[in-house]
Amino acid sequence: MPDPECIFVFDLETGVLESRPIGRVYGEVNFYQDKGNDENRNHLEEKLAFLENNAARIITHIHASLPSGEVVLARKDSEVLRKFVFLMHYRSNTVSRTYFQEDHPGNAQAKGWIRNFKKKRNFTSDAEVWLDGLSYYLETPHHTILAHSRENEEAGGTGSILITMMGETDIDMPHYHAEAYTNFVNDYFLAVWEAADDSEFILGHNAFGLWEGTFLGMKKLFKIYVVSPRVVLVFKTNISRHMFPSVEGHSTLTDIPIAKPVPRYFRSFPAPGQFSPEDVKEFKAYVSSTEAQQDRFMFKITKLSQSQTYLINQIVLQNVRQNGSITFASHTFMFRTIRRYDTPEGPFTKENRNRLRPLMAQLAPAERDDFATSTDIEDEDLENISVDSRTTSRVTQAPVKLFWESQADFTLRETYHQVKSGTLTFGSDYDRAIYLLPIVSNSSERVIREGTEIAISQYSRILQVADLSPGSTPPDAKLTPLRRGKLASSLAPQHSSHLFNLVELPSFSDVPETRMARVIYQVIVVGLLKWMVDNHCDLARKLFPSVPFIEYESVDELRGVEITTLGENAASLEKPEPPQVIERGRTVFAPSPDDGVVEGYLRPPSTSMANTQWSHSLPLAFSLFTNGVSQKEEVNPTNSFIPDDTVNNVEGTFRLGAKPGANSIPSFEEGVSRGLPLASSAATENGIIPPRPKTTRSTNSLKSKVDENAGMMFKEFFPVTGDQSADALIDATLLQIVKGQDGFTSRYDRALRIFQLASSQEDMENPVVLTIRNAVRFMVDRISNVVIAVDGAPPDELPEGHLANNLSFTKSELLFVSVKAHPYFCHFPINLGEMEGTYIGALTHDAVIVGVLSWLIEKRSDVAKRRFHGMPVFKFSIQVNHNAGVMIEEIFPAIGNQSAEALIDAALLQIMEGKDSFTSRYDRALRIFQLASSQEDMENPVVLTIRNAVRFMVDRISNVVIAVDGAPPDELPEGHLANNLSFTKSELLFVSVKAHPYFCHFPINLGELEGTYVGALIHDAVIVGVLSWLIEKRSDVAKRRFHSMPVFDFSVQVNHKQTWGRRSLTWLFCAIGFYSLCGPTVRGYLARSILKK
Repeated sequence: MPDPECIFVFDLETGVLESRPIGRVYGEVNFYQDKGNDENRNHLEEKLAFLENNAARIITHIHASLPSGEVVLARKDSEVLRKFVFLMHYRSNTVSRTYFQEDHPGNAQAKGWIRNFKKKRNFTSDAEVWLDGLSYYLETPHHTILAHSRENEEAGGTGSILITMMGETDIDMPHYHAEAYTNFVNDYFLAVWEAADDSEFILGHNAFGLWEGTFLGMKKLFKIYVVSPRVVLVFKTNISRHMFPSVEGHSTLTDIPIAKPVPRYFRSFPAPGQFSPEDVKEFKAYVSSTEAQQDRFMFKITKLSQSQTYLINQIVLQNVRQNGSITFASHTFMFRTIRRYDTPEGPFTKENRNRLRPLMAQLAPAERDDFATSTDIEDEDLENISVDSRTTSRVTQAPVKLFWESQADFTLRETYHQVKSGTLTFGSDYDRAIYLLPIVSNSSERVIREGTEIAISQYSRILQVADLSPGSTPPDAKLTPLRRGKLASSLAPQHSSHLFNLVELPSFSDVPETRMARVIYQVIVVGLLKWMVDNHCDLARKLFPSVPFIEYESVDELRGVEITTLGENAASLEKPEPPQVIERGRTVFAPSPDDGVVEGYLRPPSTSMANTQWSHSLPLAFSLFTNGVSQKEEVNPTNSFIPDDTVNNVEGTFRLGAKPGANSIPSFEEGVSRGLPLASSAATENGIIPPRPKTTRSTNSLKSKVDENAGMMFKEFFPVTGDQSADALIDATLLQIVKGQDGFTSRYDRALRIFQLASSQEDMENPVVLTIRNAVRFMVDRISNVVIAVDGAPPDELPEGHLANNLSFTKSELLFVSVKAHPYFCHFPINLGEMEGTYIGALTHDAVIVGVLSWLIEKRSDVAKRRFHGMPVFKFSIQVNHNAGVMIEEIFPAIGNQSAEALIDAALLQIMEGKDSFTSRYDRALRIFQLASSQEDMENPVVLTIRNAVRFMVDRISNVVIAVDGAPPDELPEGHLANNLSFTKSELLFVSVKAHPYFCHFPINLGELEGTYVGALIHDAVIVGVLSWLIEKRSDVAKRRFHSMPVFDFSVQVNHKQTWGRRSLTWLFCAIGFYSLCGPTVRGYLARSILKK
């Protein structure tokens, strides 16, 4: 048994692998002794040990939280962890020698400060300055260090790290040590990554604080700290979170998800982006207070795959020096890592490949020479990298089981080898995938298993949203026919190809085009289909009705007869398949006319609501557009869907928002026997839904059973109390809806009517009405608190708006999907009690949603306009004339008789009243900015707001420009702002500016005007003002960084000196040519003439 107090260490310089005590691996003797402290030279070592003990406690807590996928840290613990990882890098031997080295190129800007500091402290070496910094960090609390950095800024020492990059550091900066720590704290956010189950992180001698990746030409996109074989702490720069991937830069880690911690402050603050200058000051003071120590931060732990874990280890191995060492816990995992590292895969040069081969030889047993491929290196990776002839010859040999492999891993590898060599063949790709699927079911091969799990999780989430999760069986399951099945053991090549074309997995759209990648993808698809068939057989059948990939086993308990059908074609031999009809773009089964026991197909109304939601939410979410026409019967094209928002695919056509055709609507008796909400004959006569041809089937007995069933339901759920007309009206309405006799065309229209009836009288006692009212009160109470916390108190004047009177089917479905996912709604589930899971419950749920939206548009229409602007349910009035004069007098009071102020007041009033002639936002904003910048002595509050905001933005953006683009050149390109822009170009301009890295980090503070029309005008004018400064002072940056924006016009500059020089050379060459063509007499004459002159 290995000693738990020892770890394996490999020395790259000597090539020796040994086991050492943990405390002696990277320790330095007397490294932190303070010779200037005669009382206790080891006081720094003792303080560092105290910090390490606290950090160990926190890291242990992180390890204990790994199974839950998240860890919550107090602010104090977060500060301890940050200081610990910062000092783990700072205290290293390499840093101690170079961090304050005067003649080091990296210290050119700080050279004067280092020399002055050494002189003031009587230090004789650079290491003493470093030791002084270590003492400062250990003895100074976290919040005090940040306060010292603010003192530096107030003293003029540094305003930003961007400024210090371009000039020398102030030699009298009072707290220079505070700057590095503050930048680390403020510029990076922390994330926690966990190694894959079949892998681990390795530790290099310098693996604390390794940086990786670049952005905007600057280094250190990531900082990596390996704290254990299972956990790595990753710090990522804050600015990268707001950039597009193409702008972010280059990194091998960008594909790994990383989540910023979620804070829970002890005191409430405005939402991000809504801080006023006073809020910023208050927040900075709060962070340093004792109250803030009660804050909590929730970190999501990202579980890496084996390949992602390797990417971290690859960075560690790349940075190990030739005289350094690496540490690891497991021989097997380390062997796999360095074997993969010993290939040309990846962007790194891998100078350490030769130095690590002795370790690989010591870790592998004798049979390592016989290995063919690796289970942890995916075969598609091997096909995409170049390998030497020795490795190529091994791949062609028969595989041999490796000592660390499970039998399933080896069988998979052996099978793939047989498929690739042609010794094992299959009739189709489906047959091959179905053969490989059980092999990998219990395998440690993570590519296929994780891929299948991802696909299943995506589909299962949609099923849960649609209330169709496999575990949600109808209350009267005994009345539902059991349709169990299994995957077909074989498919013909044409069916196999068609099936893989139909199934589209959104997460695997960028699968590399290699043979093994296609095999893996197909196995994942079959694994998903197996899950669908095992858990929801009808779901798979309805999604892909044209491919016979299911073998059914159906049991009719009412008859007591068990019928097994093999494949779709055999179904007609044993028992006729129920005919298929169309219901809103999906194929459903109707009772067979020959089946006398129709009750066997009777489902409770709750399932109809779920299936209606499923038939639309699933295609919308996954782009799986199923054919609306049965594959077994011909349908007249005139009875297909009315063309409306058509979306085509290989399987067929699915049209959103269209009404079903004539043959699509079953009769009332057939519909209720399947539990479907149907349209009444009245609705048909009114043209809402086309009529369905009469059926020859006798339905009298069934109709009586259905009516009786419906009556019992309504006595249970909606007892008519007294003779109240509203009660009777809502009972009648609900009965019509359940029977399918209502004329509503969307869920929203239906829910709006129910809510209107439920809110019509205060003394109703109908349980459905009471449920709606109680649920609305509960939701409003919860959501109002969220609104107050995030959006603040309501303004004095609310925008005028109202709920839409009706919505189309498509907009209605999108509305409820959007509401369910909205942050204001998703945290408060609606409690329906006994109605949960029933059709009545679904109607009540929708009515509650409409009720909350009604409250929102009535009481907080400002929030509805700001937070729900993408929902078509709110209709807002355009307020122009009646409020314009009052607003102008309030916001732009004319002070004195200054003509410019009168002019801008008049211009703004025209804009507010809609009487201006501007055709785009840009033209309007340009005019406002021109007026605002015309006179220096204007006191108009709008003008002052524009000027202050432009100054603020220019001050911030100029720092970024200097840092990224450097000082301006001697000659700037000539350019100017466009005089006007079209509507389209104007909109694109403001969208581009908002997303540009130079602008997106500096929100424009408009104070009380935030969220108003005047505030929007000012915002646009400020943007134009900044662009005006940019083209005037840094046109080189405007041309380089904003070349795609149509707002800048650059002149074509002609160099007149160059032009004159070129003309002179041209004439000279012409003269020489003419002279050479002349005869001797003429040339002599020309020579004599020139000499005379």
